[in-house]
Amino acid sequence: MGGVACEFPKKSRSRLDFDRTLTGGRQNPWRREPTGRLTMPHRHIRSTSPGAQPSRRAVLTLLGAAPLAAGTMLAASGSAQAGTDSARPGAPEALLPGGEFDRYLARLAAQDEFSGTVVLRQRKRTLLRRSHGFANLRCSIPNEPDTVFCTASITKLFTQAAIAQLIEQDKVASDGTVGTYLDGFPPEIADVVTVEQLLTHTSGIGRPANQMVEIPGSDEWDGLDEILAGTLDYIRGLPLNFPPGSQYEYSNDGYTVLGGIVDQVCEELSYHDYIRQHVFRPFGMTNSDFYTAAQWGDIRRRLARPHAQDGTGQWVDIGDVSNSYLGTPAGGAFADAQDLVRFVEKTFDDTERHVHGGAPGLSTDLIWFTESSVLAVILSNYDHAAQPVVTKLQELVK
Repeated sequence: MGGVACEFPKKSRSRLDFDRTLTGGRQNPWRREPTGRLTMPHRHIRSTSPGAQPSRRAVLTLLGAAPLAAGTMLAASGSAQAGTDSARPGAPEALLPGGEFDRYLARLAAQDEFSGTVVLRQRKRTLLRRSHGFANLRCSIPNEPDTVFCTASITKLFTQAAIAQLIEQDKVASDGTVGTYLDGFPPEIADVVTVEQLLTHTSGIGRPANQMVEIPGSDEWDGLDEILAGTLDYIRGLPLNFPPGSQYEYSNDGYTVLGGIVDQVCEELSYHDYIRQHVFRPFGMTNSDFYTAAQWGDIRRRLARPHAQDGTGQWVDIGDVSNSYLGTPAGGAFADAQDLVRFVEKTFDDTERHVHGGAPGLSTDLIWFTESSVLAVILSNYDHAAQPVVTKLQELVK
């Protein structure tokens, strides 16, 4: 795969280049407003089932789950089974190989409307595993079952797991305020906003998720620690959007603050190293990690590049014009589908859940249907491409 054709250009992530790539693209939901604000529809930032907001009880139930505790993760449910594509008693026929869902996914891929990996599981056995399209269009590298994708907001589950462990270890308290753990925030945040409010998106902190203004100078950040520290410094200067605890508003920045708390409390480890050692490793997530922009462009790695449609409707690689979602505790972790299966099957309980992630060139979903015991992992490196897959799956399962 070597050669000039597959060498990525020197990083160029100017606003002009980014806008030229995204604006005007057919079916492209990402838009730049005159103020410089990059906007996206709410469906790209949903973290729970459509129309639902994560309740205090739901989040605290997750955080209290034994599998999230550092010493008991693996004892809860054993190792995830790789499984095979085979019929299972009680398995929905439409979800099996050659069934309606499989044919639908193949049609989307044939029409160049889906690129990525989908895994369907039932009772820890694989019903269907499919990979379509290219991890790297520029170099014609296909998506494979072990291709690693940026998970976008699915990353928040790992940040939740870290906070849960620290709560169990009495290093963090759910009612502890931001100022207990981090310096530099104004009193109205430091002395009032709690860890629980950050977890439940009721803190009032940060930029609204559908109005993410770019941080000045962030296009020059390269290291993971630099990304976290720089984003935290920017958040420190933002006013509250509403009195803490008074309403719900999805907040990526709130989860960046949670990552900062992990980073500060665990003095011997950075946030990223803590997740690697205390979440990824115990869960057996051997292909999960955090990457810089330069590493994402290394064709020797099995990393799916992000793609969006240009003004002519063609899919183009946008990984070298924006890396705003790299390295953050809100959306910067990378994983393959099987690693996410391992995590979900050891943490999700009998509460139906839908966790969605979206960023320019990325669309990811985890769906747990409790009544049928079906788990769906959908990872796409095409902008907003997972949504029709989710809709079809919900139609067939429910």
